[in-house]
Amino acid sequence: MDWTAPLFNYCERAQSTDLLAEPFNAVTNVAFMIAAFMAFRLQLKQDANQRKFSVSILIALVFIIGVGSTLFHTFANRWSLLTDALPIFIFILAYLGFALTFFLKLPWFGILAGYALFFAVMTAFGSIRCEDGPCFNGTLGYAPALLSMFVIGFLLWNKKHPAGIPLLLAGSVFFVSAVFRSVDFHMCESVTFHTHEIGTHFLWHLFNAMTLYILLRAAILHSTPSQADNPLKS
Repeated sequence: MDWTAPLFNYCERAQSTDLLAEPFNAVTNVAFMIAAFMAFRLQLKQDANQRKFSVSILIALVFIIGVGSTLFHTFANRWSLLTDALPIFIFILAYLGFALTFFLKLPWFGILAGYALFFAVMTAFGSIRCEDGPCFNGTLGYAPALLSMFVIGFLLWNKKHPAGIPLLLAGSVFFVSAVFRSVDFHMCESVTFHTHEIGTHFLWHLFNAMTLYILLRAAILHSTPSQADNPLKS
């Protein structure tokens, strides 16, 4: 496999191999770094005994997501795709474990069941094929994460847990974000800057960063202290 083979996944890049072919898609990744920084500042306001190492990991992952996405929207090849996709996938799994542990307070077997259900849903959506290429420009792959936010958010809201509303809000913002990612090529000619076609993928970055900040804020403010900060322990 040629890891340097160019990829043309978004409207703004078109068929260009230039490093700066996606200025809007590249620059808007700063939003992820800002979200991580804001969450870090919020965490520092907590008492030291209330801070969770797992939350620090989540914050670091959001910052890494910004860096990885910047690399992909500049180099736009197979190796940089990994720097973009892998941190996002790790964050999704990490936050799922965090939510099941510190919000829903499930025992270890409940957490494993939650992961099993997540991967079953991911497999089901991954088996869907569309005639004209990746469904919804590949956005369908994020459906399990969206469903997780709504399902866990609803369960928490039903229990009057303070993280319920933030997770439902995060899911709603993420849905808007996913729409912008899906219609990128369809809006290519409509969303321009002077003569440069931009598309809507940059809005996916901005709304996604907002989603991640809401999730981080919920993790910081609404998870109770625990002696065992480990998602595999009850």
